[in-house]
Amino acid sequence: MKYKHIIFDVDGTLLDTEFAVLHSLQDTVMQYSHISIPIDKLCFALGIPGKVALERLGIEDTIGANEYWNEMMQKYHKSIGLFDGINDTLSALRDKGYRLGIITSKTKSEFEMDLYLTELATTLIPLYVWMIHLSLSHILTPY
Repeated sequence: MKYKHIIFDVDGTLLDTEFAVLHSLQDTVMQYSHISIPIDKLCFALGIPGKVALERLGIEDTIGANEYWNEMMQKYHKSIGLFDGINDTLSALRDKGYRLGIITSKTKSEFEMDLYLTELATTLIPLYVWMIHLSLSHILTPY
């Protein structure tokens, strides 16, 4: 076995969050900028930290807007789910001896609010949960 560790991103890799992310961002832009941006014009925000997406949208209060965006994510929470086959894939990799981990730009509180991530971190990918700081400049220690 050449590789011993496999690290997964969360949104768009383990979890299908596209609908929730884009629609809650649309709500946030409406709240903070009073403009309606079509969903297809917000796709650039997928895979980048929220603060960066909000800055690109010209929102000055990125802290407040990010908090609001997280609140709006709850509105669409039922649309979020694991991609088909993820549980089986992670179980098979673990059974073959791979050590699995998660890396994300989510804050610790965002991570802990997500029931799917809590399940993944405690059952399928125990122990090795790392977070990458929103600045993307350094990796924090596991929590």
